[in-house]
Amino acid sequence: MLSDAVLFYIAGIAVIGCGRSIVCLSTFRAHRHILVSLLIAVLNLFGIVPVLVGFWGKALLVLASVEISIAISVAVLVVSGMTAIGYFRLVHVALAESAHSRGDSRLRNTLVPVLLVLALTAITVILGVGFILHTQFREFILNIGVELIENYEKYIESTLGVVDLVSG
Repeated sequence: MLSDAVLFYIAGIAVIGCGRSIVCLSTFRAHRHILVSLLIAVLNLFGIVPVLVGFWGKALLVLASVEISIAISVAVLVVSGMTAIGYFRLVHVALAESAHSRGDSRLRNTLVPVLLVLALTAITVILGVGFILHTQFREFILNIGVELIENYEKYIESTLGVVDLVSG
């Protein structure tokens, strides 16, 4: 969710500054902090860097699915590989192609979205590092996950308002 928000904010800034083309992401080469945030968000969603929280979510999902069925874990990895194509295309376009900012005066008012991008990126890294370094934090998060899995009917009822989904 954090990385999704980062990418949406970055896309919004690109739309204001250049337009709706994916090539407009290359305008961030002049703004390295946004480009780094884009890269971190993509790597977090792809789940391949252990210092990012997305890695741990994907790793735990694969480990749990291996216990249930190899087919499920293979499906998770295949879907991850397929989505990686889009993620790497974003990064390639942001780094390789060239677009020009249209000099919109609204770009001067992007301080809040840029600060949100940087804050959400920092939170993503802090949560990932916290998961690695702090046993209590890791156990707290894992216990929440176990509780949700064990009481999934209660979770479904509270979030969707659906009663007796499993039994009836």
